[in-house]
Amino acid sequence: MRLTAVPASGSTFVGWQGACSGTAGCALTMDVDRDVTANFSTLPPGTARIEVVPIGKGSGRVTSTPAGIDCPAVCTMTVAAGTRISLTVVPDASSTFVGWGGACSGGGGCSFTANGDQTTWVNLDLSMPPPQSCSAIAPPDDVPMQQSAALK
Repeated sequence: MRLTAVPASGSTFVGWQGACSGTAGCALTMDVDRDVTANFSTLPPGTARIEVVPIGKGSGRVTSTPAGIDCPAVCTMTVAAGTRISLTVVPDASSTFVGWGGACSGGGGCSFTANGDQTTWVNLDLSMPPPQSCSAIAPPDDVPMQQSAALK
């Protein structure tokens, strides 16, 4: 089972307690009873919560300027309202960046002003493997050849 903490507007996720810890997602094997608590706090006035949510089947890392977002999964940071945010995505070798959604859109860069809570989706997809090629050299005319091959 995988748990994801989703704070309401005006609050922020502080961390897990019990069978999970830290601020990343919580993965559990429910082979016995387990207790997990998600802790939240109210944001101070004049602040905004920035959340980055990866979607798609690919993987990669998103970082921010100013620093605060640096993760391969859902993550958040709190900034002063009015702060200019820039997000950068680096897809893993097996993935391709498709585009942004939410606070940013399209396939280019991602910059916005945090005038309130903002969520940005980053879409990463699995890369197509490079095309495979095969070549064969025919035997001389007097040598029979009976071979077959299937490429997948």
